Amino acid sequence: MLVIQRYGAGLPMYRIAKWQEYFGVPLPASTQWELIDAAAAVPEVIYERLIERGAQGTLIHNDDTFMRVQSLRREIAAQEDGGRTGIFTTNLLCQTGSNQIALFFTGRKHAGENLDELLKRRAAELDKPLQMCDALSRNSPKSSPTDLCHCLRGGERGLQSPWAGRILATLMKTKPTQLARRVELGKHIVADPEICHGQPTFKGTRVMVWIVLEQIEDGLTWAEIVREWDGKVGEDAIAEAISIADLVVKHEPFRGFNVGTRRKPARRAAGIAA
Repeated sequence: MLVIQRYGAGLPMYRIAKWQEYFGVPLPASTQWELIDAAAAVPEVIYERLIERGAQGTLIHNDDTFMRVQSLRREIAAQEDGGRTGIFTTNLLCQTGSNQIALFFTGRKHAGENLDELLKRRAAELDKPLQMCDALSRNSPKSSPTDLCHCLRGGERGLQSPWAGRILATLMKTKPTQLARRVELGKHIVADPEICHGQPTFKGTRVMVWIVLEQIEDGLTWAEIVREWDGKVGEDAIAEAISIADLVVKHEPFRGFNVGTRRKPARRAAGIAA
């Protein structure tokens, strides 16, 4: 049940712990990890087989997101060589015939490095796969050949001429990206096309505003949110996020100040009440 809640429904462990408290059976995150680890032997065999199958795919999408793992953070804090300090979760979405296999890897490797490791398991007689990703160099494997296909939206942002962007957008039958430069949304929040594809984020971080707004809606206190982000998002920043909530849309770049209400009014009310 814990595995289904955590990895099937995507519930964070702190939420599962709160849910358990309602039933009078405390189950902290550390205990949840121990129980899941003890039951992991059989799923690991299946997962290894999925990796083997995914490596044979004809099309592979890959990308990173930042992750927090306490053991890795301690390892990074102890290092003395000034090496990489980031922790990432990579998703490799592999198309094999009519099936898609979603693989996730969490650690200190970037998406391109994890794709390299996957393609080491690819059958030698197969052609190189198509690879779809944005234009970040860290998404490209260094030693395994692929037919690289950058997403067109990422390519549009790199065009120097406005008319070229409009032509590309017409060919794509979509609207051109409206955010072409960094926009200060407040003292603590910015929308920058070079950061998280223009989604509003807290300054000096890659923490997207919509994530914090959803944490408020889920019932987290401001103090809990501050601790969750290690103080990178303070209470003043949370208050500012609530004040501009109508301009924030999940997974979408900032489109401007005159686009009308972008979020349901109930969400902002819930944030203020929290």
